[in-house]
Amino acid sequence: MLSVPLPFAKLTLYKVEIPLPPSYQFHSIFVCPVSKEQTTDENPPMMMPCGHVIAKESLERLSKGSRFKCPYCPGESHSREAKIVVL
Repeated sequence: MLSVPLPFAKLTLYKVEIPLPPSYQFHSIFVCPVSKEQTTDENPPMMMPCGHVIAKESLERLSKGSRFKCPYCPGESHSREAKIVVL
């Protein structure tokens, strides 16, 4: 029997939204692991370049306008490098 390799097929992935019943719908809540406070619109969760997330006020206290060390890993960054996390 002779084996012939097939040409590579291009795989396309699609995002599909599936309607969930109300019992499976949850409100996103994030509690800052540094301040232990729930985030708000005025104090949103912020993701640092290392991937860890803390509240904006905690980030500002840690950075004091300059570079700072992440409270969870050895990564260093500046507060301007953080991105708002949309829940």
